Amino acid sequence: MKNKIQILILAIMLLFTSNSLQSADSLWTKIDILPTTSILNEINFINKDVGFIVGSDGIIYKTIDGGLTWELKDSGTKEYLYGISFPDSTNGSNNKIGYTVGYKGTISITTDQGETWTLQKINTKSNLNSVKAFSHNYVWVAGDNGLILRTSSQGMIWDSMPTNTKENLYDLHTNSNHCWAVGGDLRSTIIFSTNSGAKWRIQNTNSSTVTLNSIHFVNRAIGWAVGSYGTIFNTIDSGNTWLNQMSEVINLLVEVKFVDTLTGWAIGKNGVILNTENGGIKWTKQNSGTIKTLTSMYFFDKYNGFAVGLNGTLLKYKATPSSIEAEQTTNTNLTQSTQIELFDILGRSIAIFQSYEELKANIDSYTPPHLVKWRDSSGIYHFEKMK
Repeated sequence: MKNKIQILILAIMLLFTSNSLQSADSLWTKIDILPTTSILNEINFINKDVGFIVGSDGIIYKTIDGGLTWELKDSGTKEYLYGISFPDSTNGSNNKIGYTVGYKGTISITTDQGETWTLQKINTKSNLNSVKAFSHNYVWVAGDNGLILRTSSQGMIWDSMPTNTKENLYDLHTNSNHCWAVGGDLRSTIIFSTNSGAKWRIQNTNSSTVTLNSIHFVNRAIGWAVGSYGTIFNTIDSGNTWLNQMSEVINLLVEVKFVDTLTGWAIGKNGVILNTENGGIKWTKQNSGTIKTLTSMYFFDKYNGFAVGLNGTLLKYKATPSSIEAEQTTNTNLTQSTQIELFDILGRSIAIFQSYEELKANIDSYTPPHLVKWRDSSGIYHFEKMK
């Protein structure tokens, strides 16, 4: 067992306040370099240098310098574009081929890493709201009326997959042959496939009135979904069960992204940005500096990212270990604790130990990541994130 432990030196009373623990005023900066007031619907990067933004009026912006400058490309359409995706080159795919989707069945494909785009003809007029390209053999599109399209021929042929729902689907996430899609205007909808989208089944959220707009998984087990009324759902078992997390806001949440099992963000209406450093046990507001609705974000790591939104809004996220962890963490001697309580990622108490030695002797029996609450000799409670 690794003995390194990061301790959140916060009293328990402060953990449950709505104040951000981070220097949030300086983390997000508005970047006024895009000559547009269009709605920006998605931002995505192929690598640290090459990225894309798509939005209304068929706009596609491309950067080759990590977002310092952006160049407008001809998408071949004036329809709204809702999503863009390139296969991950780490699995051997050619990431010069990419896909963008949008209003009334719009699909456009590039074969030269976004320099030129060619419209595809497909047999649907449904809005296509999200596209995810895991590889060129696994590309999925989610759309209105429960539509899921799949291609394994680099867009030459698109097959419609049966989903057992007629609800609009607004986002999807893929992890090889595991796929999830979310939506629902009449009732909350999450559908799941374990065979590359060939067959889908509905997962239960125990909520019938929430529209879900975004879903993101960090692995095959742990994921989050967000939607209307500040709703955040979390699962640690691939979606077999979804539990509600308290966001402390009522804003429409449009997208959720995590960089690991603990660190993530949710964004949405009126410029709201929520951040968590403990898997969603506690969400805190960050100052976005805008009241425009934010629609999409991309993070290279927990310190660097971008967000986009209405009226051409582009935000850059820049943090450092000193601006986040150094203010929240320190090395503290757990041997001084009078009691140690172990929690899972959902904040459920799973064990209580009377000493640090007892914790060390038993910690390997529990599935990580671990969150621990402990009380020092003065009676103050602290939280620990164990690695």
